Amino acid sequence: MGGQPPPPLAPIVPHELRFTGKPADEKRHELAAGLAAAGVDAAVLTAPDSIAWLLNIRGGDVARTPLPLSFAILGKDASVELFVDRRKLVPGIESHLGNAVAVQPPGAFGAALDQLGAAGKRVQADPGTAASWIFARLGAAGAKVQRAADPCQLPKARKNPVELAGPAPRIAATGRR
Repeated sequence: MGGQPPPPLAPIVPHELRFTGKPADEKRHELAAGLAAAGVDAAVLTAPDSIAWLLNIRGGDVARTPLPLSFAILGKDASVELFVDRRKLVPGIESHLGNAVAVQPPGAFGAALDQLGAAGKRVQADPGTAASWIFARLGAAGAKVQRAADPCQLPKARKNPVELAGPAPRIAATGRR
């Protein structure tokens, strides 16, 4: 591992409601209702854009893209375990996330997958975004693995009026756009 750079530590900040148009807790509850209706106990989220969208957060771990690198597990009760280095969290971000989002260290992700399996949970993961290690770990632990699309992808693509409007255009000092 000597050739790898350290993981990025760019700050994770709230993405304001005036830009998102929908509070994160509302997004979590809508997706959780879909999981419950499908008989799924939890969904493993590995795509940075999905996690950023779901929790209304932004970061700077990916060059030229406002995404924080992390993993998350969304429960059918709308709770989220967010696996991220706490040093990335700006002051006040945990109140933005709310009580239903538990921040865990990245190293705890494997054990969380094991716990889902040990409890015999039905766990959804997207084979297009999740590493095979996740499927193997869940299977070895006894989870009932459901290979399905990331539950954030379709709702994230359906833009609400605030997202469609986008930020107000900036006008340069010359008055030109």
